[in-house]
Amino acid sequence: MSGLEQIDVEPPDHLCERCGSSKPRLVFDQLSLLLLCEQCLERVQVLQAWSLLREDETG
Repeated sequence: MSGLEQIDVEPPDHLCERCGSSKPRLVFDQLSLLLLCEQCLERVQVLQAWSLLREDETG
């Protein structure tokens, strides 16, 4: 390999707990208690908002 060493790429330490993505910026969501990528965080927040609205309507 012309003097270059092959580097073994290890999987990242943390993956998104919803989609399994290894994106570099993961966020811990306090409400869902999951480590999420930005896309999944947005989806979870929307779902949480809808579930709170439903609770208000039934309560």
